[in-house]
Amino acid sequence: MSRIGFHYFPDTLHYRQSDAERWLPELVSLGAGWLILKSDTRRAIPEAFLRTVLQAGIQPVVHFDSSLVHPPVAEDLAQVINSYGSWGVKHVIFFDRPNSPSVWSAAGWSQQNLVDRFLDRLIPLANLAMETGITPVFPPLEPGGGFWDTSFLRLALQGLKNRHQVDLLKNIALSAYGWSHLHSLNWGSGGSERWMEARPYVTPTGCQDQRGFHIFDWYLEIAADFLPNDPHCFLLQAGQPGDPSRSQPVDFDTLQYDEYCIAHLLFDETIHDPTAPHRLLDPIPSEVQAGFFWLLSADSDTSESAFSWFKPDGQPNPSARMLRNWLQTGVVGVNQLISTPQPGNPDHPITRYVLLPSYEWGVADWHLEAIRVADWHLEAIRPYVKKYQPTVGFSPSEAALAAEVLVIATEEEIPEEILSHLRTIGCKVERIQENGISLASILAER
Repeated sequence: MSRIGFHYFPDTLHYRQSDAERWLPELVSLGAGWLILKSDTRRAIPEAFLRTVLQAGIQPVVHFDSSLVHPPVAEDLAQVINSYGSWGVKHVIFFDRPNSPSVWSAAGWSQQNLVDRFLDRLIPLANLAMETGITPVFPPLEPGGGFWDTSFLRLALQGLKNRHQVDLLKNIALSAYGWSHLHSLNWGSGGSERWMEARPYVTPTGCQDQRGFHIFDWYLEIAADFLPNDPHCFLLQAGQPGDPSRSQPVDFDTLQYDEYCIAHLLFDETIHDPTAPHRLLDPIPSEVQAGFFWLLSADSDTSESAFSWFKPDGQPNPSARMLRNWLQTGVVGVNQLISTPQPGNPDHPITRYVLLPSYEWGVADWHLEAIRVADWHLEAIRPYVKKYQPTVGFSPSEAALAAEVLVIATEEEIPEEILSHLRTIGCKVERIQENGISLASILAER
């Protein structure tokens, strides 16, 4: 199953059959295998909608993000959970960010034994889910948070062990917010085994912590101390710089490029770090069962619409266009490294590189016009890519890593000085200035 997932709408208002017919083709075109659906505690998502999602080969994850001030009790939720189990739902998340004061009353947050009081609320619901064949998912924590998230998780799992919740420890899955916090996507990779000086509430200068995309490394490491089976984790809001519900400046060009890179990692592809093109991004381990992008779509009068992969008018954002183009045409994406390394040639680890023009907006700024220009370039070089499997990108510095560089651009688009530099450092460089049908014909003869 694909590890690509999406948060659906940020509400419970889009579960008509017409909604399923509208959005499932888009999800399939993006290679989605998972979908997070918000659920009301009083009534279930319609069976017809869920069955349509399942028939499309997409596994729904139902999220009850109820407040902990007045949490649902198992007896009241039993009918809804039983329905989900009988309809084929396999994963349910109860609650959201229990280590944050925003989901507790002021009095509840200030009382002692917060983790134990949370477990009092979680355990009956988690056991109810298991009785119907559904895997309960430990809720995502606020990275850092009012109660440090790694400490909260460790205490919660220890609490389950102390309460002899053997079956729950065998079956529970994890979830985490995959926010970048404006760091490189490699931030925190390796967990506390690598960043041994990191401590709750204290991250020394030069050290990294769990507050980054690789938060799953830290959570899986903790879980391994308590769970008898190999733990699994769902990564929510993957690539977001932070909580999208909070007012903060967002560089959408960087966000969309990070999302594009994460999508490749979820397909187990190797890809360069946008912040350091000479390095590859560390892979996402198989224990991460799915990564969910925020957000498939949202209504026009909501703040979430700025983050949606499809705008209220149905137009895809740049992340959606690039991912869909790659999946549908088989054309290699920007910065993707799939070439066979040159034996004994550390200066040129890439065999072939196709260098395309990036124009004035640069490699990471995926405006719609950039996508339009890139689309016809990528389609024209498709036969060449299929035959030679080169790395394709827009970065002269990355092209410098290749033994052979094919430049598809005019001198105005990529100056001759850049090509001269590539030749000076030992690259074999060729320029083709044709485009469209002429370009395709030239490459077809190679």
